[in-house]
Amino acid sequence: MLKLNQKKVKTPNRIVILGSRGFIGSSVLNYLEEKHIPSLPISRKDINLLSKKESKKLKRILRKSDALIITSSIAPCKTIEDLKKNITMMENICENIKTNTPQHIIYISSDAVYSDSRKPLKENSCANPNSLHGIMHLTRELILQNSVNTSLCLLRPTLIYGANDTHNGYGPNLFRNTLLEGKTIKLFGNGEELRDHVYIDDVVKIIISCTEKKANGILNIATGNVTSFYKIARMVMKDFKKKNRIVKLARNGPKPHGGYRAFSAALTKKSFPKFKYTSISAGIKKSYDEAIKKT
Repeated sequence: MLKLNQKKVKTPNRIVILGSRGFIGSSVLNYLEEKHIPSLPISRKDINLLSKKESKKLKRILRKSDALIITSSIAPCKTIEDLKKNITMMENICENIKTNTPQHIIYISSDAVYSDSRKPLKENSCANPNSLHGIMHLTRELILQNSVNTSLCLLRPTLIYGANDTHNGYGPNLFRNTLLEGKTIKLFGNGEELRDHVYIDDVVKIIISCTEKKANGILNIATGNVTSFYKIARMVMKDFKKKNRIVKLARNGPKPHGGYRAFSAALTKKSFPKFKYTSISAGIKKSYDEAIKKT
């Protein structure tokens, strides 16, 4: 479900990032600046994409030779109001890129578009979300697919971790930050749920690889390996060289995804054979080192 339209690596004339101040957007921007790749960061301070009037600025800014990376969203999407705003945002984007449609568009979606499965999820697995967050991303994917006539790549990352994460989601990011604050890690149940986690640097590398090969279609960004939250907590504690600081809490509801969320990484390996995902242990160590530098 992924077609590489360029056999050889070719960097776009310019890469425009919508949502350049977010976790993914800022990480992509840092990479581009380090590699001296022409880029244009656009954040909420530059253009309010919820405003029909302000969104018209995109018409003047975008060029047909650009590659456009869309990371802008209100996330996580938890309410109907959040859903409406996210749809409005995408409608405004699509309306204002018709004049100078970029030659390549990448949308950063989410694995939340998939329904639960006891088998590793693939790019052609059933997209039938059971959360507002998943519904939001799938709706935005469909809006893009039905609005633009250019190469479109939909990337669906699983849970992302890294030192600069702003959501502080349950898992490596929350566990690390909890210990940095001198507090105790709180696990739901025994932390036995098995989940795939992907390191932010890997997400960035795949995004850039997709721009360089002008990828078209759908690609999951997931390592193909699952780890329990308990094991992740133990890995995080190892970096801090602390004794057991884990508290197990009784569950108030069912396990998310039935306690299992795995993916096949076969398409990534086929499309980018030289790329290798960072192991969860190595990624946690890198995240810890980066977080310490910031303190």
